[in-house]
Amino acid sequence: MIAQEPTPRQIRIAIVFTVALQLAVLFAQVLTSEMRGYDFNAVYAAGQIVREGRGARLYDLAEQMRAEGAIIGQSGMSDMVHPITHPPFEALLLAPLASMSYARAYLAWGVINILAWTLFAYLVRPFAPVPHQTFQYLLLCFAFLPAWSTLVYGQTTLLLLLLYTLTYRSLKRQQEARAGAFLALGLFKFQLVLPFALICLIRRQWRFMAGFSAVALLLGGLSVAAFGLSGVLAYGLFLARLVNLPANPGFVAILPRFMPTLRGVLSVLLTGHIGAKWINGVVALLSAILILVTGIWSRRRDRLEGDTSLRLTFAAGLLVTLITAFHLYVYDLALLPLIFFLVIGCPQWSLKTSGRTFLNVSIAVLYFPPLYILLAEWNVRYLLFVPVCAFALALFGFLRQPVDNSLEASVAGTGGISASGKDA
Repeated sequence: MIAQEPTPRQIRIAIVFTVALQLAVLFAQVLTSEMRGYDFNAVYAAGQIVREGRGARLYDLAEQMRAEGAIIGQSGMSDMVHPITHPPFEALLLAPLASMSYARAYLAWGVINILAWTLFAYLVRPFAPVPHQTFQYLLLCFAFLPAWSTLVYGQTTLLLLLLYTLTYRSLKRQQEARAGAFLALGLFKFQLVLPFALICLIRRQWRFMAGFSAVALLLGGLSVAAFGLSGVLAYGLFLARLVNLPANPGFVAILPRFMPTLRGVLSVLLTGHIGAKWINGVVALLSAILILVTGIWSRRRDRLEGDTSLRLTFAAGLLVTLITAFHLYVYDLALLPLIFFLVIGCPQWSLKTSGRTFLNVSIAVLYFPPLYILLAEWNVRYLLFVPVCAFALALFGFLRQPVDNSLEASVAGTGGISASGKDA
């Protein structure tokens, strides 16, 4: 039995209620002062350092600890310090937040995140004909726990989710240069962007790469202009220290064992058996193989005449990007709903196969809030890699199936994308 479609007024009420709940959560953090230990510390501290004219020392760990210690109220608490790991241009662009009090800046950034999250739900709907019922669709958009973590912690992943949505939207409309430009704007989390760009390079999407390169050069030039070449080089040296000296007390908040990625799992399994450099080498090799295979596989799909599998190749590229990311926290899994919507809206989803059942189970597990709570309590967050990897295997099974254009037309008729690539 198909659930009755709500009226436009009911939909508006549901969205207003959702936004009100999101704002209430943010205000609750401010009133309890619990946000002082969150990742927003790094964003705010970076802005403070820039506004104080100390930009040249932005990637000095002692300077970062000083700035965040002032926020926390207890200097030297390295277990609560979140190193500033994002590129210089982000600190420059977000510096205006540091002109406000910490609480107001946190709320302002939260409102920006809410807008990005809501805009994602609006923009992705034409590409997500399943679920058909609007309330069910909104539930999938707003009931994913990692997205709430992103909002509460003051992270930037929801903004990246919006940029990936705009990237897909532009590719679907055959605006490849614009798609590349949108993706490059997400280089503030370059570890979640560069693997996807490499896949596009392997696929020989030259116009996409032209748009990506132009914006990347612009952001790089902005960083050099604001911090000087020495400041940019300091960032590279800081990242090298982070990789080679993970045991540094200042990096305790970003240890690999907290990451549900290939690196996180291998670090847990291999630590004590081989050195950190060898582990990083194995991770780099396996990641390169996955990226190469995904790029070649997607390129072959591109060559198929009449192939309409953009949604699956895009989803596969983004999923491999998450799996191979060198640095990824649970809140970065907020990018997964875009992948889910692209996959369940593909033509193959209408076929009752074991692959679809496997995908359904993986999605259900990843939407199960107690799982995240238990894994955090047991300090084994890296085990989230298991359902993500299971979803990836099932997705690649879908990619191996030939596309039936009649199924694509059927999907387009449900309110998704027409066969011509335009919004239905």
